[in-house]
Amino acid sequence: MYPIIFIDPNMSPGGSKVVMATHQVPEYPHSHVWTVRADGGGLTALGVGAHPVWSPDGTRIAFAAGSDICLESLGHPRDERRRDGPGQRDER
Repeated sequence: MYPIIFIDPNMSPGGSKVVMATHQVPEYPHSHVWTVRADGGGLTALGVGAHPVWSPDGTRIAFAAGSDICLESLGHPRDERRRDGPGQRDER
Protein backbone atom coordinates (compact mmCIF):
# COMPACT_ATOMS: atom_id res chain seq x y z
CA MET A 1 0.00 0.00 0.00
CA TYR A 2 1.31 3.40 -0.94
CA PRO A 3 0.90 6.55 1.17
CA ILE A 4 -1.76 9.09 0.29
CA ILE A 5 -0.33 12.50 -0.53
CA PHE A 6 -2.42 15.58 0.25
CA ILE A 7 -1.87 18.40 -2.24
CA ASP A 8 -3.29 21.88 -2.82
CA PRO A 9 -5.00 22.37 0.58
CA ASN A 10 -7.14 25.51 0.59
CA MET A 11 -9.14 26.91 3.55
CA SER A 12 -12.68 28.12 2.89
CA PRO A 13 -13.29 31.88 3.14
CA GLY A 14 -15.11 31.43 6.47
CA GLY A 15 -12.43 29.08 7.84
CA SER A 16 -14.84 26.20 8.51
CA LYS A 17 -13.68 23.77 5.78
CA VAL A 18 -10.64 22.76 3.78
CA VAL A 19 -10.67 21.58 0.18
CA MET A 20 -7.74 19.50 -1.03
CA ALA A 21 -6.65 16.98 -3.60
CA THR A 22 -5.18 13.59 -2.78
CA HIS A 23 -2.91 11.40 -4.80
CA GLN A 24 -1.81 7.81 -4.25
CA VAL A 25 0.84 6.68 -6.71
CA PRO A 26 0.96 4.22 -8.41
CA GLU A 27 -2.25 2.55 -7.17
CA TYR A 28 -4.51 5.42 -8.27
CA PRO A 29 -3.11 7.42 -11.20
CA HIS A 30 -5.61 10.27 -10.79
CA SER A 31 -5.93 12.75 -7.96
CA HIS A 32 -9.25 13.20 -6.16
CA VAL A 33 -10.81 16.34 -4.62
CA TRP A 34 -12.16 16.25 -1.06
CA THR A 35 -13.60 18.63 1.51
CA VAL A 36 -13.20 18.22 5.25
CA ARG A 37 -14.32 20.36 8.18
CA ALA A 38 -11.58 22.34 9.89
CA ASP A 39 -11.97 20.09 12.94
CA GLY A 40 -11.04 17.06 10.78
CA GLY A 41 -14.52 15.53 10.50
CA GLY A 42 -16.96 15.28 7.64
CA LEU A 43 -14.66 14.08 4.86
CA THR A 44 -16.55 14.33 1.54
CA ALA A 45 -15.34 13.23 -1.90
CA LEU A 46 -16.13 15.59 -4.79
CA GLY A 47 -14.61 13.50 -7.56
CA VAL A 48 -11.54 13.06 -9.72
CA GLY A 49 -9.67 16.34 -10.10
CA ALA A 50 -6.87 18.60 -8.95
CA HIS A 51 -6.04 22.20 -7.97
CA PRO A 52 -9.26 22.98 -6.07
CA VAL A 53 -10.09 26.57 -5.10
CA TRP A 54 -13.04 28.14 -3.27
CA SER A 55 -15.33 30.80 -4.68
CA PRO A 56 -15.05 34.09 -2.76
CA ASP A 57 -18.36 33.42 -0.96
CA GLY A 58 -17.43 29.80 -0.10
CA THR A 59 -20.46 28.23 -1.80
CA ARG A 60 -18.61 26.66 -4.73
CA ILE A 61 -15.36 24.88 -5.47
CA ALA A 62 -13.67 24.97 -8.86
CA PHE A 63 -11.16 22.30 -9.82
CA ALA A 64 -9.42 20.87 -12.86
CA ALA A 65 -10.65 17.50 -14.15
CA GLY A 66 -8.47 16.50 -17.06
CA SER A 67 -8.72 19.34 -19.57
CA ASP A 68 -12.04 20.50 -18.03
CA ILE A 69 -12.85 22.90 -15.21
CA CYS A 70 -15.58 21.69 -12.85
CA LEU A 71 -17.59 23.92 -10.56
CA GLU A 72 -19.12 22.08 -7.61
CA SER A 73 -21.99 23.84 -5.83
CA LEU A 74 -22.07 23.05 -2.10
CA GLY A 75 -24.85 23.24 0.44
CA HIS A 76 -27.09 20.70 -1.29
CA PRO A 77 -27.58 17.01 -0.63
CA ARG A 78 -25.07 15.01 -2.66
CA ASP A 79 -27.62 14.03 -5.33
CA GLU A 80 -28.67 17.67 -5.84
CA ARG A 81 -25.21 19.12 -6.36
CA ARG A 82 -24.51 20.60 -9.74
CA ARG A 83 -21.29 20.21 -11.61
CA ASP A 84 -20.46 22.57 -14.44
CA GLY A 85 -18.06 21.59 -17.16
CA PRO A 86 -18.02 21.35 -20.94
CA GLY A 87 -21.51 20.51 -22.11
CA GLN A 88 -22.92 21.13 -18.62
CA ARG A 89 -24.35 24.50 -17.64
CA ASP A 90 -25.53 25.76 -14.29
CA GLU A 91 -28.85 27.47 -15.03
CA ARG A 92 -29.04 29.41 -11.76
